[in-house]
Amino acid sequence: MVGVQSTVVPFAPTLVCAGLGGSVAEILTIPFDTMKVRLQLSQKGGTIAYNGLLDCGRSMIKQEGLSSLYKGLTPGIHRQLVFCSLRVALFEKFTQMLAGDGKTQPKRNLTIPEKLLVGLSSGGIAISVANPTDVVKIRLQGDRNAAQPRYKNTTAAYKTILAEEGVKGFWTGWGPNVVRNSVINAAELISYTEIKKYILEKGFMDDNVPCHLTSGFLAGFCAVLCGSPVDVMKTRIMNAKKGSGEAYKNVFDCFWTILTKEGPLAFYKGFAPNVLRIGTWNMFMFFAYEGFKKQYKKKFMDN
Repeated sequence: MVGVQSTVVPFAPTLVCAGLGGSVAEILTIPFDTMKVRLQLSQKGGTIAYNGLLDCGRSMIKQEGLSSLYKGLTPGIHRQLVFCSLRVALFEKFTQMLAGDGKTQPKRNLTIPEKLLVGLSSGGIAISVANPTDVVKIRLQGDRNAAQPRYKNTTAAYKTILAEEGVKGFWTGWGPNVVRNSVINAAELISYTEIKKYILEKGFMDDNVPCHLTSGFLAGFCAVLCGSPVDVMKTRIMNAKKGSGEAYKNVFDCFWTILTKEGPLAFYKGFAPNVLRIGTWNMFMFFAYEGFKKQYKKKFMDN
């Protein structure tokens, strides 16, 4: 389970608590994510290149205004209400199914392969459902043309993609997205669970806000370290215009093109903002999620 819990919260409330927690984190950290996307899309020798995170942020504000840092916020919240709610609730449900709930069947510790299976499968299922929101979010974040944007707004993006690319367009980049989010989901949730467990068992902190924030940030760092290469490929594939020279034939073509034209370090483009983004995102998400869940248990389960 995510963290050390004495009482199992039902599936539906866990969905709601995780979705709300993810939405809070999205609102607070979206600028880092937008800068990460821009850095990942900048290509070696291209006309658009940034000298790191600060230069990217300054350039965006100067050329497109402060609001450019919040591009993709609406589909970002859509994503969290679908993806974050499902991935956390499924992770807890699958863990409970394998480890036991301590009531109807004895509880046991999962093995490492079992934990990986739970993390990878819950992340893969969740992002398969949420992929359309990711496509729209990245398209909006990657649009540098403030005067004539690719899409007027979030609704227009959904409608235009459907009209020009069909339903299939919403699952552009599905393959690398499943790999990316499965890996990151497993790294995040397993790391958070184990780090929080270690902190509590060693008595470094109590099960409260500092513990949740610390565990969340460290889990985010682990996730970025594991998932950055696939994240870069996912961003490139989803943002590419259909029928343009930007498009890649498949995941392998994307991988080989980046490797040969930009070098292996290109797979870690946007690493700093990604650590800041996912690290702080995890801090706020788990802080809010644990808080919402605590309030639910206090109101509906502790009486």
